[in-house]
Amino acid sequence: MQIEYFDNGTALPLSTILFKQQVKKIFLVSGKQSFLKSGAFSAFTKATKGIETLHFNDFSANPKLTEAIEGIKLLRTFQADIVVAIGGGSVIDMGKLITLLSAQPTDDYCSIIEHSAITEAGLPFVAIPTTSGSGSEATRYAVVYIGGIKHSLTHSFVLPNYSIVDPSLTFNSPRYQLAVSGMDALCQAVESYWSRNAAPESRDLSSQAITLIFNNIFDAVCERSKDALKKMALGANKAGKAINITETTGAHAISYSLTTRYSIPHGHAVALILGKLFTVHQSYLDTLAEGPLKTDLTNTFNGIYSLLACSDAGSCSNLWHELMVKIGLETDMAKLGVRTPEDYQFIANSINPTRLRNHPIQLNRSIVGNLFNSSASK
Repeated sequence: MQIEYFDNGTALPLSTILFKQQVKKIFLVSGKQSFLKSGAFSAFTKATKGIETLHFNDFSANPKLTEAIEGIKLLRTFQADIVVAIGGGSVIDMGKLITLLSAQPTDDYCSIIEHSAITEAGLPFVAIPTTSGSGSEATRYAVVYIGGIKHSLTHSFVLPNYSIVDPSLTFNSPRYQLAVSGMDALCQAVESYWSRNAAPESRDLSSQAITLIFNNIFDAVCERSKDALKKMALGANKAGKAINITETTGAHAISYSLTTRYSIPHGHAVALILGKLFTVHQSYLDTLAEGPLKTDLTNTFNGIYSLLACSDAGSCSNLWHELMVKIGLETDMAKLGVRTPEDYQFIANSINPTRLRNHPIQLNRSIVGNLFNSSASK
């Protein structure tokens, strides 16, 4: 069972955790710049005075297994009592990977990741997000790239033992980071809502998340409203909890190659795809005969339209792309480097099939390729 702290500042909850765990050595995982700029360095220093710390931040924005292995070597040599990860989703995922993989009885990490063959829980792990996006502090997943291919380590032991969600750590984030993180969280909430794995608990969480994020993302990004940023932090956390139940769907599955090949940051990439799926869903519904499936899907999509304050698939697609523009995210795929039929085919061929199984309608490579043949901004 995870112990959560929300909006209590960072230093006091962290010092409480360290005292409870009788910590003498901390293995700290952080970003290279966000740790200082977010204010986390000051809070961490205050909470850990007198406790020996080894700081690891030598890894990429998209965590690689080779980098995690270097962290594992350091952790084992240092013999820490606890792992603390402070940063965005990639930082927290790296902390998860190092904590869990270091505790397993074998070093065949590729096999462990492929089969989620986790048998040991590892050291106590504290996740402190400095972005309101991935919700990684609330999930049982850790993303890792092996040979340029994205994998997801999934196990209940991956969920951090402790999470500290301190919205003030997002107050100094760059505007683009706020926009990208916010759209990532909004996409997770929408995908969880329409996922085939949706359940009453996940729908409740995703509904709350959609409302919190959609109603506050503009003020958070463009006005830097502290109240809006607090609500964004809460919304992202709820989206993470929702996706922890349902997993992600087609928008995430399709988006990964936009990041790996075209260097479009994850939240931006997934938002580009999700905005196109509203009308794809409607086209599919129009082909269905009346019956339980059509009724169920219609109710699901109408629920999302209502939460986004739009009337139908077309208006939701327009609203989505207008929101992206308002918060400074480019919606023209060509300007982002996705221009040719060869590009479209590469993206279609790179889909994560596991995530497609969770999608509410059947998607295939032909449908995905056609997503990019529509107008550039929709």
